[in-house]
Amino acid sequence: MKKEITSLKDVREYVGEKYWEKGLSEKCSGYENASIDWWWNLRWLQCWNQIFPSRDKVVLDLGCGLGGFVAALLTAAGADAHGIDISEYAINKGHQLYEPITQRTSVGSIHDLSMFPDNRVDYIYSMQVFEHLPEDLTDTMIAEMSRVLKLGGQVWAALVLGNGRSADDNDLSHINIHPREWWDEKCVAQGLVPDQDADRRLRNTTAGPDNPGYSYFKDFGWHSICYRKIHV
Repeated sequence: MKKEITSLKDVREYVGEKYWEKGLSEKCSGYENASIDWWWNLRWLQCWNQIFPSRDKVVLDLGCGLGGFVAALLTAAGADAHGIDISEYAINKGHQLYEPITQRTSVGSIHDLSMFPDNRVDYIYSMQVFEHLPEDLTDTMIAEMSRVLKLGGQVWAALVLGNGRSADDNDLSHINIHPREWWDEKCVAQGLVPDQDADRRLRNTTAGPDNPGYSYFKDFGWHSICYRKIHV
């Protein structure tokens, strides 16, 4: 019987080497043979930069995994990029794979951003991560995001939305799945309002030039939400 995941400690133990290296074959995640996929990261960056131009901007990747997108932001977008992830394995593996991120990605939970000062970050990015955080830490995470963001700063998160984990979802660390309205209510309470314009524009982005017109959103149907900080 598989162990039920309920706490941050459980999540931390779950997202180890097997999660990243054999997740698909072991049916515990969507990852296999951990590596930085530059085709993915650089083209994802093309979509990102159409909405969130990042040169000389401070970007924080919450749940950065191996740090591939942090590396892409640094080397291809000229951003002051940083990342945090609860998986010690993923952070250490990423440091082995790509040297520029060794001082920019660190092990930690996304609900504790105490290493970042107030009003410092221009953009927060998070790809399929919020659903891994225990629900009782959600308000703390959102308060921390609001604290570190500059006024007018923006959040783009892609996450699993719905009413709990579906029957075909093998990732047992998906323990915080709710409808978009649930997230909106919590974010608004912390000064982060839905950014409908950014959300709409992001869904219309395409990557190229080697594959002109290709849309990740059309093919993969990411559950994407965007917010903007409107007050402290």
